[in-house]
Amino acid sequence: MAVAAPLAGAVVDRVTNEAIDSVWRQIGYIWNYKSNIQELEQQLLKLKAEKQSMLHSVDEARRNGEEIEDTATLWLKSADDAIEAADELLKSNATSKKSCFMSCCPNLMVRHQFSRKAKKEAPVIAQVQQERNSIHKISRGLDVQAVEPVKSYEALESRMEVLKDIVAALKNGDANLIGVYGLGGVGKTTLAKQQVIAQVKEERIFNAVAIANVTHTWDLSRIQREIAEWLGLKFDIESTEVRAARLRARLKQEEKVLIVLDDIWEKIELEKIGIPNSDDHKGCKILMTSRDLNVLLNMGVQRHFLVQVLAEEEAWQLFQNKVGNFKNSELESIAVEVARRCAGLPVLIVAVATSLRDKELYEWKDALEHLQKFDDKGMDAQVYSALELSYRFLGDDQKSLLVLCAQAGGSTICITELMKYATGLGLFHKCITIKVLRNRVLKVVSDLKRSCLLLDGENDTVRIHTRCCSQFCYSNCNQATSCLHCSFSN
Repeated sequence: MAVAAPLAGAVVDRVTNEAIDSVWRQIGYIWNYKSNIQELEQQLLKLKAEKQSMLHSVDEARRNGEEIEDTATLWLKSADDAIEAADELLKSNATSKKSCFMSCCPNLMVRHQFSRKAKKEAPVIAQVQQERNSIHKISRGLDVQAVEPVKSYEALESRMEVLKDIVAALKNGDANLIGVYGLGGVGKTTLAKQQVIAQVKEERIFNAVAIANVTHTWDLSRIQREIAEWLGLKFDIESTEVRAARLRARLKQEEKVLIVLDDIWEKIELEKIGIPNSDDHKGCKILMTSRDLNVLLNMGVQRHFLVQVLAEEEAWQLFQNKVGNFKNSELESIAVEVARRCAGLPVLIVAVATSLRDKELYEWKDALEHLQKFDDKGMDAQVYSALELSYRFLGDDQKSLLVLCAQAGGSTICITELMKYATGLGLFHKCITIKVLRNRVLKVVSDLKRSCLLLDGENDTVRIHTRCCSQFCYSNCNQATSCLHCSFSN
């Protein structure tokens, strides 16, 4: 009994103290009513400002094409919930009746209720603000490897076979340098940068893909930067040699990587760019496009594929798909001729058909007149520019022989005839024997074929592409604007 008495006394004291604390706490809610409400209002203002700052950062990141981190999105949701709860409490407090008995004295019960809720809500808002400080990264750069290529191309049957062969070569472990060549405007870039990439991504052949546009005025630093951006690598140095070393190291981190080098005009050294060779990285494949097979062969390609112009039926189908329905039969008959004048070049077919969609008959006739008599203005400008560039990259012998072929008007011309014309015009005056002359002519013809400016004929003959013929013929040499040979030379 002696032990029980002190124990009972301790229990009573504890209960009594807790009861007293509870009473004082409840009284404190009433006594500190104004300060609790003000504290909540201050915390709420800070949270709203923090949320607005976060939203500005999120909007800027989205404008830059970056992806928002989940932590930032979840914090904004928490902030919205906390702000909504606090706003609702303060609104109710402002509109509630906090006085009683004809407004002579305060309504202690109502004040107690709102003060108590404000006291509990303020730490919640403070906690949300503190969580904002732990978010160090709001967004991340867009994963370019996850970006699907824009499928703006037509699924042309003739391209599907070439596409199938290219993808098969990329899967083959024996070839790491693969080339695609064809006439300017034939669709090499679309095939390589859209169709091939879409296919290899769909089949998950490579872990990463990088693309660079080389062009005839290629710049080493720009090419390095373009490849690096696809790989998420940022350069903070100017030295191309150091960049090459860093790029090479980054590429080796990928078990299987495809690099597309588009529009190559002359041999470039892959090592200077930072692209490892097959001995250093067997999983690195390079797909290159060019107008000249000789360039690709000088680059050391193990496989190469020719992209030819569209057959007449396929070209007409593509033209119809782009131009839509015809208003009358007369318009359709002109359209057939317009499509034929586009000479199977997809870039020209799409440009002409798109520009003539929903146009009147007189506009179609004007377009046909432009296509029949080539000049470097209007709808043909894109193809003119492409073929002019091809012409400028030829040697003197190639230019002269190409112009001779153009005089045939698109018909086939025998190699023997070319030799006669060349001799008569003194083009190959250093060739002192017929055998030497024939070998020289065959060599130049071969170069023009590999540049896709001449096509194979039958029985030792060649012919020029119809579109090239209209642009390289100088039958009206006195009119410089209609003679591509003269205008290019000038």
